[in-house]
Amino acid sequence: MTNRGALQAKIGQRIKAASIDLVLLENGLDPATEYCPTKEENRRSIELAQAELLFLLCTNPKSVKELDYQITQHEIDQLLKLRGIILAKWGVDDGSDDDGPRITSVSDLW
Repeated sequence: MTNRGALQAKIGQRIKAASIDLVLLENGLDPATEYCPTKEENRRSIELAQAELLFLLCTNPKSVKELDYQITQHEIDQLLKLRGIILAKWGVDDGSDDDGPRITSVSDLW
């Protein structure tokens, strides 16, 4: 099984081959080479590429229907949670912790 095939199997969604190849190359893997799950670096790169594809799924609609125009979204909260678990496993910050100021009440503005 190639790296491309392994990542496609792990993601379990229909994603363009170009998107899969891009995230594999960005994570230092050749899409056409043999997947080697016994090497930790290979597993790490595949799972980090999987996390990137999960984020890609969050930003794209699940389906679009043209008559009566309907867009169906993925369950974004669940996908982001899964992405966070994968990134935490490898010690990578997912960038979602924003310690900046937050508006908690707007009642004093009117």
